[in-house]
Amino acid sequence: MQEGKKRRRRRRRRRRRRRRRRRRRRRRRRRRRRRRRRRRRRRRRRRRRRRRRRRRTRHKTTYINCSILPPPPCIRWEGEAAKNSNVENLPPHVIRLVYKEVSTLTSDPPEGIKVFPNEEDITDVQVTIEGPEGTPYSGGLFRMKLILGKDFPASPPKGYFLTKIFHPNVGANGEICVNVLKKDWKAELGIRHVLLTIKCLLIHPNPESALNEEAGRLLLENYEEYASRARLLTEIHAQPSSGLHTKNPAEPCSSSAGASGEGPMAKKHAGDRDKKLASKKKTDKKRALRRL
Repeated sequence: MQEGKKRRRRRRRRRRRRRRRRRRRRRRRRRRRRRRRRRRRRRRRRRRRRRRRRRRTRHKTTYINCSILPPPPCIRWEGEAAKNSNVENLPPHVIRLVYKEVSTLTSDPPEGIKVFPNEEDITDVQVTIEGPEGTPYSGGLFRMKLILGKDFPASPPKGYFLTKIFHPNVGANGEICVNVLKKDWKAELGIRHVLLTIKCLLIHPNPESALNEEAGRLLLENYEEYASRARLLTEIHAQPSSGLHTKNPAEPCSSSAGASGEGPMAKKHAGDRDKKLASKKKTDKKRALRRL
């Protein structure tokens, strides 16, 4: 009897061991299945991310290659060297924001300011600013440009005057020194705010942060001398006829304008031209008579 009991106990122990082994195997299988499922999910997520990135890059390239804005009719900028474009370095959402702001500025510009977007490079914004009344710059038309860097709007744009101007905050190369374009810049500020600040700089110069030391010294010590020199450069370089060549869209683009053509030199050239035409007509008549 005792031997029979011992055998039964051994059999029970063996069964228990088998059951435990089976449970362990099942647990291991479940764990393996879970791991496989997780791996599959991760792979799917990675594939989705790659597809999204590819779509974004495709959208970006197509947006860059398309013509962003049509240029204004019969506008020609003189003496400008081609710069490297920063459009490729900007993300698509920043390009959209810049395009939207530039289009609103062209359709609804601030008073005394006109914006001419660059067809090939939207990060190079060309602007003309009328000289404010009551300042030495009144009656002048000043050309300038804003260059948006690759970190825009985290970093401020760079402003340059293309028209020669006598101003304490404008350097010899045309660089503009203003706090909005340096330490006071914020990503929330836009191109409109920058243009209005530069126009206000023509009304209230800041001699403390002067790039042109001579202009800053004259502004503090002898304002009349400063104003006379600023007016002289404005009359020479910032006349509306000398900066931009603009006409009506119906008229063909030509270098001669009606207002600029009048004067003593223009009349002299016109008289010489008439004499040449008259002599040519006479020679043609003589040749025709000889043939007869």
